Amino acid sequence: MKSDGSLSTWTRKVYTKKPIFTRDTVSHNNAHLLYEIYNYDFRFIRVLLSE
Repeated sequence: MKSDGSLSTWTRKVYTKKPIFTRDTVSHNNAHLLYEIYNYDFRFIRVLLSE
Protein backbone atom coordinates (compact mmCIF):
# COMPACT_ATOMS: atom_id res chain seq x y z
CA MET A 1 0.00 0.00 0.00
CA LYS A 2 2.77 2.41 0.96
CA SER A 3 4.96 1.52 -2.04
CA ASP A 4 1.92 1.80 -4.31
CA GLY A 5 1.23 5.32 -3.06
CA SER A 6 4.85 6.35 -3.55
CA LEU A 7 4.76 4.89 -7.05
CA SER A 8 1.66 6.89 -7.95
CA THR A 9 3.20 10.08 -6.57
CA TRP A 10 6.41 9.35 -8.50
CA THR A 11 4.51 8.88 -11.76
CA ARG A 12 2.52 12.02 -11.02
CA LYS A 13 5.76 13.95 -10.46
CA VAL A 14 7.20 12.63 -13.71
CA TYR A 15 4.08 13.48 -15.69
CA THR A 16 3.75 16.94 -14.19
CA LYS A 17 7.45 17.60 -14.69
CA LYS A 18 7.50 16.49 -18.32
CA PRO A 19 3.99 16.76 -19.76
CA ILE A 20 3.16 16.00 -23.37
CA PHE A 21 0.70 18.84 -23.83
CA THR A 22 0.27 21.74 -21.45
CA ARG A 23 -0.86 25.30 -21.92
CA ASP A 24 2.78 26.48 -21.73
CA THR A 25 4.07 24.15 -24.45
CA VAL A 26 1.09 24.82 -26.70
CA SER A 27 1.43 28.59 -26.32
CA HIS A 28 5.18 28.29 -26.94
CA ASN A 29 4.55 26.28 -30.10
CA ASN A 30 1.92 28.78 -31.24
CA ALA A 31 4.31 31.67 -30.64
CA HIS A 32 7.04 29.85 -32.57
CA LEU A 33 4.60 29.13 -35.40
CA LEU A 34 3.46 32.75 -35.52
CA TYR A 35 7.11 33.83 -35.54
CA GLU A 36 7.86 31.50 -38.47
CA ILE A 37 4.80 32.72 -40.39
CA TYR A 38 5.74 36.35 -39.71
CA ASN A 39 9.30 35.80 -40.93
CA TYR A 40 8.01 34.02 -44.03
CA ASP A 41 5.55 36.83 -44.79
CA PHE A 42 8.24 39.42 -44.18
CA ARG A 43 10.59 37.72 -46.65
CA PHE A 44 7.77 37.36 -49.16
CA ILE A 45 6.90 41.06 -48.89
CA ARG A 46 10.57 42.00 -49.27
CA VAL A 47 10.78 39.89 -52.42
CA LEU A 48 7.66 41.56 -53.80
CA LEU A 49 9.01 45.02 -52.98
CA SER A 50 12.41 44.29 -54.49
CA GLU A 51 10.90 43.33 -57.85
